Amino acid sequence: MILINGAEGIGTGWATKILPRCPRQVISNAQRLIDGRPLQEMLPHFRKFQGTIDETAPRQYSISGKVSYRRLKSGLRAVITELPTGIWNNKYKEKVLDSAIKNGLISNYEELHTESNVHFILHVVDKPLLSDKKQIKALNRLLKLRSVASENSMILFDKKNVLQKYDSTREIFQEFFEVRRQKYMERRECELIIMDGKLKFIENQVRFVDAIINGEIIIERKNRAEIIAQLAEKGFDSNPMKAKNAADGNCNPPDFGYLLDMPLCRLSNEEILVLQEKRSELWERFKSLKSTTWRSLWSMDLNVLSMALDKEERVM
Repeated sequence: MILINGAEGIGTGWATKILPRCPRQVISNAQRLIDGRPLQEMLPHFRKFQGTIDETAPRQYSISGKVSYRRLKSGLRAVITELPTGIWNNKYKEKVLDSAIKNGLISNYEELHTESNVHFILHVVDKPLLSDKKQIKALNRLLKLRSVASENSMILFDKKNVLQKYDSTREIFQEFFEVRRQKYMERRECELIIMDGKLKFIENQVRFVDAIINGEIIIERKNRAEIIAQLAEKGFDSNPMKAKNAADGNCNPPDFGYLLDMPLCRLSNEEILVLQEKRSELWERFKSLKSTTWRSLWSMDLNVLSMALDKEERVM
């Protein structure tokens, strides 16, 4: 997210600046690494920015607004439809356009902005001794529609939560990828454990209901402890959804509440069919997940994110 949102800040003894990148390029590069392909360079990206961004040196960028010119009968017009990032309309008028009027470069300007778009129309003062080409060249310089941004200090907390200086966005991306890859592997294992617990939960309920109906387990005139003894003897599992990892070192007493607390109305052949159907559905999901790799899990999430971006762009 740091590459998508960008970051800028100052701390004691350090400063950081990272320009934002296009979410779609980040998604594309993540997919490239998943597929074992090299990363592609990503230029800074500002949402809805219509100007141009060029890399002039390593980690140095030229950010230009957008201006066009047209010759009318009444004179030359300069139409500005984008300002460099970080420059607001009012500030630009005060520092550049009002100064250009005082210096006789333009006679006046019109403002046709919308909530999301810049639109200045400048009435250029004609210079009889200069061609339009020379006037435009001079205006391009004096309109200050170009700014410079750098990423010479990219300092972030690394995977160990320690401040570290990164030399490139590529290095940031590569470290993120390795951490994320490990998390997808852990997520897959965790989901398999949870799903396995759910399967055992349902399988034990199927066995329990069947044993009650067939008289293998007697609950009439038995206290809870006696019924639990029967369950343990016949190999029923303590609640699989509450099973603790042996590494925790916790020795909890067996929990058969998920069987003993089932309502009487569920102790029927119809309930067995319902539970068997649930078990079949869960088993198919379990097999599907087991055959899935971290690569396919991550790729599926990236596809979902891409579709969400598509939907958002259609709304906008």
